[in-house]
Amino acid sequence: MSWKQRRTSDARRTSAPADPAARDTIDGELVLSASEIASYEFCPEAWHLQRRGVARNFGGALNLQQGSRAHRDIGSRVDRVRGLERMRRVVLVVVAALLAGLLFQLLTASGPLRP
Repeated sequence: MSWKQRRTSDARRTSAPADPAARDTIDGELVLSASEIASYEFCPEAWHLQRRGVARNFGGALNLQQGSRAHRDIGSRVDRVRGLERMRRVVLVVVAALLAGLLFQLLTASGPLRP
């Protein structure tokens, strides 16, 4: 017997309710699969609509395209910010190294600073 067959034949499993969001329950507790959790983590709105069983129509398909485009735009902005953050770290290290070198030259050229 496969995992899915065992899962659906479980005697504790409730019958399929009218509400699609409550369809996966055991003893009244909500059961989520790993893929549902990943789907929620990626886009809570899309997960909610899928969980509710919202039918896809032309407007829904258009919204899905707009959402995909928004996710791509956000992803490219995140990539850009990460690149700028890496560049900022490199510049900070270079400036710190230059300042340390300058301080070293000043201290060795004129002797230790005394008050």
